[in-house]
Amino acid sequence: MSRQSSAARPPILVLVIGGAFLLLVASLVIGSLTTPEYPAFALSAAPPAIVGDSLIGPGTYTLDASATDRWRRFDFGRNAAVDSGPWDLAFRRFRLIAAPGGGIVDLGPAPFDSVFELPAAGYAANTAGPDTANPAVGRSRDRGLEVVGSSQRLTWAAGS
Repeated sequence: MSRQSSAARPPILVLVIGGAFLLLVASLVIGSLTTPEYPAFALSAAPPAIVGDSLIGPGTYTLDASATDRWRRFDFGRNAAVDSGPWDLAFRRFRLIAAPGGGIVDLGPAPFDSVFELPAAGYAANTAGPDTANPAVGRSRDRGLEVVGSSQRLTWAAGS
């Protein structure tokens, strides 16, 4: 009896599964190294100017709050995103905070069209720390918010 000296060849199914696994790993590595392109939105570029009570009706403002290390501030009194001076709300990626001395109340799932008065209580102030946050909104998405000291209403829909 003679022994066969060459090693047995693995079955074709093992080779196919191994190849598929390597392709999967390669696609995951490539996917993690590329930056996805998001649809472009036109940023609101209104220069800050005192508007007082002249703002009538709903308005849409778009600002770039995608950075994780920079707050983008909005002032309803000047109807614009601002870099200095007073402000009402600040956005950073998935975070939203109120200006110092202000607060935010979570209205729950109520549509804004059904809210006619500001709630008298329940406003949460920001919590300072390494990552400033407001407990009324935290890291939530698609939340309805009411701003203290203003009759403005806002729907916040953070991107991913």
